[in-house]
Amino acid sequence: MMNTHDYIRAAEWLTEQSLSILPMLRTDRIPASDELLLMEQMHSGILTDSAEVVNACAGLDRRSVFLTMRAGKDGLQASRGKCRYLAEKDADIRQLDALVGPFLEPGYLEEISLRVQPDMCAEGFSAQNIPAFARLIRRSENLAVRALFLPFDLRGDLSCQAKAAFSLVKQIRADLPCTLHAFCFEGLLVPLMQGDKELLKTLQMLASLNDTSLYAAFYIS
Repeated sequence: MMNTHDYIRAAEWLTEQSLSILPMLRTDRIPASDELLLMEQMHSGILTDSAEVVNACAGLDRRSVFLTMRAGKDGLQASRGKCRYLAEKDADIRQLDALVGPFLEPGYLEEISLRVQPDMCAEGFSAQNIPAFARLIRRSENLAVRALFLPFDLRGDLSCQAKAAFSLVKQIRADLPCTLHAFCFEGLLVPLMQGDKELLKTLQMLASLNDTSLYAAFYIS
């Protein structure tokens, strides 16, 4: 997990590249007020396990603040309406569906995000089980998917993974189906800033495709 100081330096570098890509901070530390101001100016996203961090980010667009299920039931309840929940497995979907139901106005849905692994995993959503989790989402009573998180293997070819991840985003959007507001490629900010030119070229191409097809907020962390 990158510390906030290094993240801001990387995020400022990303902003200078004139890409249609936004930075995403992964943190469980409450940012200082000056850090929050910079994040707001850079349209930064925030991903956290902490309800306290969500509460501190109340001035940011709640669609850019994401809370994992590690916050626990009390933390999830305390953060409702201030963020988007991040689900990673079937049990998360069932828990969120039950959690938010009593608080929603008739006709409204809770907008959530999913983390989808590129490869099959023991439990959790993956590129290989899209039909199964798509069916689970459609059968939920209170949930709508609006964002996706896609982890990267930093030991592999990041450019190839980025192309595959973008195709996966398009496939999930079509198969759910869902109105996708945002997606995040996790783990790319540091290697990009460190000079991976092939990755930069690939992300420039994908950002352009996003601007003309998905029209979603494109984040990297």
